[in-house]
Amino acid sequence: MRRSNNHNPTQTKSFKKLDEAKANYPMWVAAITGKMGEATPQGFILADPALQVFEKKAKEPKADVEAVSGF
Repeated sequence: MRRSNNHNPTQTKSFKKLDEAKANYPMWVAAITGKMGEATPQGFILADPALQVFEKKAKEPKADVEAVSGF
């Protein structure tokens, strides 16, 4: 994501969430939602954007089936 020069409160809040996730979580994932707005040469404007950031937790390795069942 590229920061723009305008000071849209949504953008400022979104980047703050990303910065907090980077500082607080060893692994994280973000979901960005919004309405497709005006078309641009690079794609489109995301109208009414929303950002959710989640900590991504490492999955426990699965035990080998043979080791557990004894076969």
